[in-house]
Amino acid sequence: MNITFSLAVMFCFLSVLGVSSDVYAADSIKGGKIYQQHCSNCHGSSGVSNMSGVADFSRGEGLFKSDIDLLRLLQRGKGMMPAYQGRLSDKEMLDVIAYMRTLR
Repeated sequence: MNITFSLAVMFCFLSVLGVSSDVYAADSIKGGKIYQQHCSNCHGSSGVSNMSGVADFSRGEGLFKSDIDLLRLLQRGKGMMPAYQGRLSDKEMLDVIAYMRTLR
């Protein structure tokens, strides 16, 4: 089997599964702007929370999860944090996650 045929078969297989060929790199700069607008009141502008029981991102709290797990958390909300599904796109939430990872 040659490499071209193998790649064609793999592409067809992924297409059938509905796997998107789009590649997205999160933008921490855009995420920082969104974070300042939606998150900084509770989590602090530099990730240092001034509220008890709220994750302090400057110490990495809450960031030991995968991006997908953090995305689900942002979508659904937790405790006092509202759900952001419908308020922000998944892309915007991934941008915020990328920004939060820069705070440590």
